[in-house]
Amino acid sequence: MSGVPVMGKVPGRSRVHVSAGHASHGLLSARYTGKAMATGLIDNEWDLPAQSA
Repeated sequence: MSGVPVMGKVPGRSRVHVSAGHASHGLLSARYTGKAMATGLIDNEWDLPAQSA
């Protein structure tokens, strides 16, 4: 386990995306998770650089 959330497209499934693995930091990272998911969905850009909070 890397301790890093998993976000992005589900391989082999159209229109299915996942955002999981936030552990106890889910509420603290929700703002960044939402922004990253929106960017991925709108721009189809899933290889975003990691950012520290």
